[in-house]
Amino acid sequence: MADEEHNTELLKAVGDAQIALIYASQKGIAIEQKVIHTIVSAKEFLTANTYSIDAETDFWLAYASLTNLIHPATIDSITWMQPTQNVDLKWYTRLFKISVAKQMVNVYRWVAFIVLAIMLCVQVYWVMGSGLISDFKTIPAKIEILGAEMNERIALLEEQAANDPGIQVIEAKILNLEEELHASSQGLIEWNKLWLGIKNIFENSKDTVKVSKESEPIFAIKYASFVLEAIQYYLLPLLYGLLGAFSYVLRNLANDIKEKVYTKESNINYILRLHLGTLAGLAIGWFFGNGSGGISSAGIGSLSPLALAFLAGYSVEVLFSGMDKLIAAISTKKSVQEDVPKLVPAK
Repeated sequence: MADEEHNTELLKAVGDAQIALIYASQKGIAIEQKVIHTIVSAKEFLTANTYSIDAETDFWLAYASLTNLIHPATIDSITWMQPTQNVDLKWYTRLFKISVAKQMVNVYRWVAFIVLAIMLCVQVYWVMGSGLISDFKTIPAKIEILGAEMNERIALLEEQAANDPGIQVIEAKILNLEEELHASSQGLIEWNKLWLGIKNIFENSKDTVKVSKESEPIFAIKYASFVLEAIQYYLLPLLYGLLGAFSYVLRNLANDIKEKVYTKESNINYILRLHLGTLAGLAIGWFFGNGSGGISSAGIGSLSPLALAFLAGYSVEVLFSGMDKLIAAISTKKSVQEDVPKLVPAK
């Protein structure tokens, strides 16, 4: 039983060595003739059951020499780059003979496209809501200014004010602004229906808060303000951080495939990278979402929080390295303060 297991492992190693030999030949890597001869003849000796201890020793030495020559590529990474008919893979992978690495490229590419589409939809939705909310801040101020101007002209002209063209023009402007404000109010009510509909789907409830017609704009403004802040400080930074992480993964994945160093462990690292990028983007939303993050650098300070979230997702090392340095500085300062002896006043 032990001999059978040993022969099976040895046979697999011989097959892997031949794969590495093909890869090295395709890359134009110089290999000693003795190494090539040992690996090529190994399978024949093993099949004929004429393998000796010396022959096996020569094989392992040749195998080790070959793996050093093809570094950083490995047997696993080369295998993952080859088209396979493994029954454990998806049907289209077997049908079109797609390598595991190329399959993962397609997965990452399509998921990144979906994340980008979601991010753009959320961004457009947020811009529309922000524009409608801003109308409730700017239009009433304009109406107030025009009203004050009209009152001044009425007080100045007194009885002749009724026929004054200037006052009529001001009244027309105020009327247009009021209609625009009413349109923005209705638009904001419609804008709220989207997220309220999503909320009702998850809550599986058809009950809605009943408010009067006069109170509808006030409730719409309050609801929209809450949702806009949630999107601006949490959802958008999260999506930008995730998109930055996908940019990093796709960029490095292309290099891994080119160098044939992509393995199963690489896929695990990339998945963890996506999680860290999402967390980094969310952290940027917490720290700098309100614009009071205290960034003093001219280069970084000119960037918006969403741009910072994208950069943090792309390079999570920079963010977490900065956090480590900040924690180390605080810990050092605290320890220094504790080591300073307290002066006791003389009695």
